Amino acid sequence: MFDWGKLKLKGIWTFAAWDDDTNHVIFMEIQPNGNFEFYEIDGQDILLHWQKFEKYRKFMTEGSSGDKIEKLEGLVISDADDINQIFITDEISIPDLYKIEAILREVETELPENKQNGNELADIVEEFLQEPSDLDIEKFKLLSLELIKIGSQPISKGDFKSLIAQYLGTTRKVGDKDIDVSSTSEATRFRDYLLDQYQIRLKFPQDNQSKEDLFDASLNIKYFGETEKEAYYFVGDRREKVKFSFKDACHLRKIVAVDDSKLIFRQLLETMDVDFVRTGQSTVIPFPFKYIREYKSFGVAK
Repeated sequence: MFDWGKLKLKGIWTFAAWDDDTNHVIFMEIQPNGNFEFYEIDGQDILLHWQKFEKYRKFMTEGSSGDKIEKLEGLVISDADDINQIFITDEISIPDLYKIEAILREVETELPENKQNGNELADIVEEFLQEPSDLDIEKFKLLSLELIKIGSQPISKGDFKSLIAQYLGTTRKVGDKDIDVSSTSEATRFRDYLLDQYQIRLKFPQDNQSKEDLFDASLNIKYFGETEKEAYYFVGDRREKVKFSFKDACHLRKIVAVDDSKLIFRQLLETMDVDFVRTGQSTVIPFPFKYIREYKSFGVAK
């Protein structure tokens, strides 16, 4: 649930969206305490609410034809009657593909010429053990012994990664099998050492800072490009929920303050940080629009 009161908005805020089936407009009014009501108008309505809301319809229709404005997702109206339109655009956000490609190439590159056999890699393990640490030293000794057994024979990067997972990692039950997983402190610290000291990259980084650096254009809620009358935003995956993939590309949405209105949308950014769509994912427009969609799907709009 969402605590509307934490937004500290004054007065009644209104959200408006088309009912695609009936060409009606549905309005949702939210009080400062979170209480809300729905209303509907269709231009032929002679009830009291028609006069209350009809003035907003012109910001949802093309002036000449009266058709719905293409790509308009809805209106947001503040207590001061500032009106912002929300448009979906054809543009999508893209992560840093060049940097990602460079890192993937580093992962795929074989071991350096003078670090390709068991003895040479065992020397690196022994070198690493000279640094003070609170790690499990026995794990590294066993890894070193295994590399010494390989001796002067060449070893591929893939096999080296497997040995690190076997000796420095841990095991996880997958079905009826024990799978080596290199997610321990020992494995992580040793991989970092290999990268820092020898430019040997064994896996694609999955730490939070790397996610921010590489996938900033696909994470969290970003609001940008604000001028006096326009701004843009997109809603990506939550950083802490991302494991190995993203749900899809993030469409940019454009906010426009109509006529003499001010941009007010920034005040509503928190209304998209709500788990409504799927567990752990935010909504791409303020969640009151989801309520409007659900309301009209019940066929109760009056």
